[in-house]
Amino acid sequence: GSCTFENGFCGYTQDPANNRNFTRQSGRTPSFGTGPNHDQTYNTSGYYVYLEASGLAPGASVMTSPTIYGSNNNTNSCFVSFWYHMQGAHIGELTAYQIFLDGNKNDRTLFNLSGDQGQLWQFAKIPLYDISVSYQIEFQVYHDSSWVGDISIDTVTFTPGCHPRGTCTSAQFQCDNNHCIYNSWKCDKVDDCGDGSDEKDCGTPVPPVTVAPPTTPGSFPAGKCTFEGGICPDWMNVNETTNPNADWMVGAGDKSRFVFLPTGPTVDHTTGVAAPGLISPTDFEDEFGFFTPDPTGDFLWTRDQGGTPSFNTGPSTDCDTGTNQGYYAFMETSFPRSQGDKARLISGSMTDNGSCSMIICYHMFGATTGTLRVSTRLLSSGVDTQRWSLSGDQGNKWVNQTINAGKPSGPFVFIIEGERGSSFTGDIAVDNIRFTADCDGTGYYLYYPSTDGASLPGTTAVLRSKTWSLSGPLCQVRMFYNMRGSTIGSLSVSVTGSNPQTLVNYDHNHGDSWYESTSFIGSRSNYAVEISVRHNGGTTGNIAIDDVEFINCNPRQKASNQQCGKSQINCQYSRECIALDSLCDYDVDCLDGSDEDPGLCAGYPARCDFENGFCVGYSQSRNDDFDWLINSGLTSSINTGPSFDHTTGTKVGHYLYIETSTPRVVNDVAEFMSPVMAPPPHPPGNPLTCSVRFCYHMYGQSTGELSLWFLGPDGPTSLWEQHGDQGNRWYCQSTDLSGYIGNINYQLKWRGVAGVSNNIIFYGDIAIDDISFSPGCGGVAPTPPPPPAYCSDCTFEQSFCGWSDNVTSDWPWVRDQAGTPSFNTGPGIDHTYGNASGSYVYFETSSPAQPGDRAILQSDLLTYDVKGGCQVNFAYHMFGNTIGDLNVWIRPQGKKAKIVWTKSGNQGNQWNVDNVKPAANLMGASKYWIEFEAVRGSSFTGDIALDDIMCGPCACPANESLCGSGGICITQDKVCNFVSDCPAGSDESGCCTCNYETGQCGWQSGSGSASWIRTAGRSRPSGDATYGNSSGNYMFLSIPISFSNVRGSGSLTTIKFRQTGYRCALCFSYYVYAPAGYSASLELIVRGRKATDERLWRFVGTTSSGNWNSVCVRVGGIATQFTLTFNAAYSSRLTTPTIAVDDVRCENCSRLAKPCAANEFRCFDGHCIPEWRRCDYSNDCGDGGDEASCPMQPGNCDFESKCGWMNVVGNDDFNWTIASTTPSTSTGPVFDHTYRNASGHFNYIETSSPRLNGDTAIYQSPALVQTPLSTVCYFRFFYHMYGANIATLKLYQYETSSNKATLIWSLSGNQGQQWHEQNVIIQS
Repeated sequence: GSCTFENGFCGYTQDPANNRNFTRQSGRTPSFGTGPNHDQTYNTSGYYVYLEASGLAPGASVMTSPTIYGSNNNTNSCFVSFWYHMQGAHIGELTAYQIFLDGNKNDRTLFNLSGDQGQLWQFAKIPLYDISVSYQIEFQVYHDSSWVGDISIDTVTFTPGCHPRGTCTSAQFQCDNNHCIYNSWKCDKVDDCGDGSDEKDCGTPVPPVTVAPPTTPGSFPAGKCTFEGGICPDWMNVNETTNPNADWMVGAGDKSRFVFLPTGPTVDHTTGVAAPGLISPTDFEDEFGFFTPDPTGDFLWTRDQGGTPSFNTGPSTDCDTGTNQGYYAFMETSFPRSQGDKARLISGSMTDNGSCSMIICYHMFGATTGTLRVSTRLLSSGVDTQRWSLSGDQGNKWVNQTINAGKPSGPFVFIIEGERGSSFTGDIAVDNIRFTADCDGTGYYLYYPSTDGASLPGTTAVLRSKTWSLSGPLCQVRMFYNMRGSTIGSLSVSVTGSNPQTLVNYDHNHGDSWYESTSFIGSRSNYAVEISVRHNGGTTGNIAIDDVEFINCNPRQKASNQQCGKSQINCQYSRECIALDSLCDYDVDCLDGSDEDPGLCAGYPARCDFENGFCVGYSQSRNDDFDWLINSGLTSSINTGPSFDHTTGTKVGHYLYIETSTPRVVNDVAEFMSPVMAPPPHPPGNPLTCSVRFCYHMYGQSTGELSLWFLGPDGPTSLWEQHGDQGNRWYCQSTDLSGYIGNINYQLKWRGVAGVSNNIIFYGDIAIDDISFSPGCGGVAPTPPPPPAYCSDCTFEQSFCGWSDNVTSDWPWVRDQAGTPSFNTGPGIDHTYGNASGSYVYFETSSPAQPGDRAILQSDLLTYDVKGGCQVNFAYHMFGNTIGDLNVWIRPQGKKAKIVWTKSGNQGNQWNVDNVKPAANLMGASKYWIEFEAVRGSSFTGDIALDDIMCGPCACPANESLCGSGGICITQDKVCNFVSDCPAGSDESGCCTCNYETGQCGWQSGSGSASWIRTAGRSRPSGDATYGNSSGNYMFLSIPISFSNVRGSGSLTTIKFRQTGYRCALCFSYYVYAPAGYSASLELIVRGRKATDERLWRFVGTTSSGNWNSVCVRVGGIATQFTLTFNAAYSSRLTTPTIAVDDVRCENCSRLAKPCAANEFRCFDGHCIPEWRRCDYSNDCGDGGDEASCPMQPGNCDFESKCGWMNVVGNDDFNWTIASTTPSTSTGPVFDHTYRNASGHFNYIETSSPRLNGDTAIYQSPALVQTPLSTVCYFRFFYHMYGANIATLKLYQYETSSNKATLIWSLSGNQGQQWHEQNVIIQS
C-alpha cells in the first residue's frame, strides 16, 4: 500500500468510467492559484497524484489502495501516513476511509479536511486500530464547480506493524508473540507488543531530566533539552526508513561541507557560540558577532562606520582598522533618547577555566557622555555582578580595557551597558572585543546532515520523546530551529497517540537565523512528541533544532475557566481571558493559539499580512509622490528598514515598506488606503467598539514620519503618528476608531514621509505589516459600480491608459520605442517627444500575421459629454510598401457601428495628425466605444502606429484659448484678466486664487537658495489655513539644513496677469516662525507696473501665537502684464525657520471699460475710477492717467520734501522725522508707500529712549482754504502702525479763526506690518 507515485499508481485503482480521476503529475498543475509547484517526495521533479478541478461539475472522485491483508499484530503498531496539498480559493473536501472487506465491519473514517490549507504540503499520520481482517484505504475528493480547487496526494506509507507478522529486521524487536515493533519502542512504558514483552528486562527507569516526581499517576512532559551534553534522556532517534544513517546528530559550529555551499547554523541557539573552545573576536564588521543587542533595554546599540550622526561626539574611525571604512557598535544619544536611558550588549555563554578576561576597545567622547559598565551574569541564577565602569568624556580616542570575569561558578555571559548622559553629545562606542584563552565558549545543537549517507531523497529522521502518560490543558512544546541551504527539505512537529496531529510544518530556506516555534499540545494521554525532518536531496539541506522545552504540561496546572469581562473572551482550550481586540491580530495571545485559529480569522475582513502582495481592497494613493513596495528580507539600503517580516519573523516573509533612496527627496509622501469599510448596524448614541491593529518598523537615522488617517464624511482626520528612528525592531499599534465610526462607510489611510538627517534621506525606510481590524469595525463595503468613463488623453508613455485590444482582434497592439523590428516600415521616433525614447503603439505585420488580419484598439465604454465628445485628435504613422488600412469606428451602445475615418496605403515616413468627432455619430446614444482598426496589407512592410490620442472639445485657432468645457474659444487677452469669459470661469481658474489642495494654480517656485513646495501634515504649522488640519495643503519654504550660519531666500511667483482694476487686492494667510537667534521675513512685491519692483507688504519675525495670520494687501490698478511674488528671507543653521502661505485669493480685480459717470474719472485705457481717487499718489488707473497733470494742491505731500508741513513747537514732547528707514527692530516700515522701496521717504515718530509713555508729537499742515458747502472734501493719507507697543494716532481739524481743534479720526494699537489707506471727510 505504500507509494510515492514515482513509477505509477502502485496498485491504486480508480473507476475507469469516471471522468474525474486522479492524474500523476510532475511540477506544477496547469491551473493558476491552486495546486503544488513540486512533489513532496523529492521536493523537485518527482511525481504525485492530483485531481484537476478545471472543467468538472461538482462531484466525488475516488482512489483505492491495494488490499492490505489482515494481521494479528498489536493495533498500536499500525499507522498509515500521507502528504496532502490543498490550495485554492474553492478547495473542496478530502476524506480517507478504512474499507473492511469481510462485510461484517463498518467502514471507518480516518481523516476529513476541507478548505484552503495554503501553499505547503501537509502531513497526516493516522493509527489503524482494527487490522485483524483485510482492508483497503480509500481516498475520496469532493470538489465544487470552480477550477481553483486542485487537491493532491503524495508519499502514502504504512508502518511495518500494519502487515502480517514474520521475521523481524535488524531495526525491529521481535515480541514473544512474534510481532515486530521498532527497537526504539522497547522499554518506553507502553505495551506495543500486546503481550508486555517489549517492557520486560528494562532495568531501572531513568527519571525525566529536570522534572520533579509527578503528583498524579504516570508521567508528564517537562524540562528543557539544550543538547549541550548530547541528546537528553527523554528523547531518542527513531529510524522509520531503511536508511541506517537517518538520525539526528549533535553538532556545533558551521557544518557546511563546502564554504561556497553554506548550510545549517553557524552558532548554536543556547549560547550563540560558533563552536566550543576559543571565542572569536567581535569586530562588528559583519553584524554583532558573539554579542546580541538586548531588546529589553530602553534602546539598542547600532553598527556604524565613519562618524556618528551627532556633532562633537562619537568616533570617526573604528578601533581595529583605524579607518572610516571599519565598523563599530555605538549608542546614539540624540532624540528621542533621554537622560538615564540604557542600551545593552549581551555576549554568548562561556565558562571560566582559569582567569577569563574580556578586552574591550571603547570610545567615550562628548561633553555629556554618560556611563559605560561591564557586568557578568551567572546563567544558573540570573544574578548580575558589575566588574568595571567608567563615566564622562574620555577624549576623542579609542582605549583598550581588560576586564576580568571574576571566576563565575558556572556558565555565564558578559553584559556591556551604556547609559545616556544629560544631552545628545554623549555617543559611546565599543569595538574589537576579545577574550583570553581561559574563556571557553559552549554551544551544541541537534541537526540532520545533508552531506553524508543520510542525504538520500525522501529520507526522514525522527526525534521522538518518551511516551507521556498525561499532560495538562496548558501544555506546549517550544523549540528553536535553523533551516539554511538551497536544498532544504521540511521540518515538522507532531504528536502520536489516540489523536495524532501534525502541529506545525516548515519548509524552504530561512537563512542563517534561529527562529522560535511554539506548538500547543493541550490535555492528552499516552502520547509522544515527534520532531521530524525530511530530506529532499542535495548537500545544502542541513536542518537544526535547539533548546527543545515543554511548558506548563503538569496535569495539576489546570486551565481555569476565567470569568471574562465585557470586552474579553475565553481562549478555546487554555480558557484564560484575552481582549476581544486581540482576536486575529497576527499575535498569539492565547496559550493554545486559538485566538489566531485560521478558521476563526478567515471571517475577519481586511486582514493583510502582505504575503501574497496587496490584499483585496487595499490600494495605493494616486495623489502622492511615490508608492509603497512589497519586500522580504533586507531593504536595498544599509542601516535602515527591517531584515525580516513581522508575520513569520523570517527573511522569506513579506511586508510593505517605503524606499527612501534616490530619486526620493525630503518630505516626499507615499500613501496607501484600506478597503472601504461598512460599519455594522448599531443604534444612534451607542458607539461601536472598534480598533485597527498594525505593526510598523522605523529604523534609520533619517527616518521621517508614519501616520494613520481616518477618511470619513468630514474629510481626513489624523488618528496616530510616529516620528524618527525607533530602533531596529517591529512595534505593534492598536488605534481606537470607536469615536469616529458612524453609520456610513469609512476608510483608513497610512502615510509615510521621507525624512532627512545631515542632508541624507536614504536611511529612512519605513515598513508596515499585519494589518487587522477588531470585530466591531464592520466589514468591507460592497464595491460601488465604477463611475462613468470619459474619453481621456493618452500618450502611451507609461501604459495603454484604458485602451485595450478588442476580443475580435487577430493580433494585439504593442507598446514600443525607437523603431519596429521590421525593415523599411514603422516609426523610428514617437510623436509626443519626437525622439527614440518616447513610446507609441503599433501593429506588427510580420509573419505569422496574414493579409487581412486585424488589430483593433478599443476604448473603455465611454459616456458622452461636452468635455470629450466634440473632437478626438490622434497621430498616426503608416509607412511601408505594403501598408493596409487604418479605420476609426464609432460604436454607440445598442446601435450599429460606423466607420468615421479611414486611410489606406503608404503615407510616408512621418507622423500625421487628424481627428474624428464622436458627437456627430452617436445616433442618440449616451455611451459609446472608439475603435482604431489596423488591417494588414499584402506583406510585412505594413506596420501601422498610433500615438497621442487626445480627447476633448474642439480645437481653437492659434491665437485663441479653449474654455474648459462647451467647445468655446476666447482670445488670449481674456485669459487671467479677472473677468470670467468662459462658462464656470475656467479661463480664470488657476490664475490667482488658490488653496493648494489640488495643485499650485500657476504659482511657481523661483530663484533663491530655498524652494517653495506644496505640502501637508508637518509639525509646524500643524495644519493648513483652509481646513485647520494636518491633511490640508499649503505652500512651504523648504530650507536646506546647514552646519554653518547661512542667509538665504526663496521666491513664489504667479503667472503673468493681464491687468487689474483700482480696487484689486491680494488676500492670503501666512505663517512665519523664527527660532531664537534666527530671522525670517515674508514680503509681497509687484513686478511690471513700474520699472523697478514695488514692495506692497512685508512681515518680519514670528506670527502671533504661532498661528496662521490673514491679511489683504491692496494691489491697485495695473494696465500692463505683471506678476505678484512672495519673497521670503531667512537665516538658519541646524534649526530652520518656518515660512508658509495658504488661501491666496484676488479680490475686486476686474477691469472693465465702460462710459464713466459724472463722479468718475476716465483712465487712458477707457475704464473708470472714482474722481476722488485722482491725484492721490496712487496709480489707481494702472496706466498713470489718474496721477498725470495733477495740480499742486496745498497740503499734498509725499514727504520726498517737506511740502509745507511742520512740527509744532512747544505744545508737544518730541518731533516727527522724515526718513527712509527706522533704527528700531520689529516696528516701523521698511519701505515707503510712494515708491514701495527703500529709496522713498515717509514721516514717522521714533519712540526709542529717551521717549516715555504718553509723550506726544504733533505735525501740522499748511493752512487750507475753506471749500464751498456743496463740495465734499476728502483728506486722504496712508499710515503704518506696526509694533508690540503701538499707542494712538489722532487726526484733528483745527479752525484757525477760533483756535478750536476737533478730533475727526483716531486709531490705536498694532495694525500689522503694512501701509493702510484712510479717507476722512473734512467738514466745512
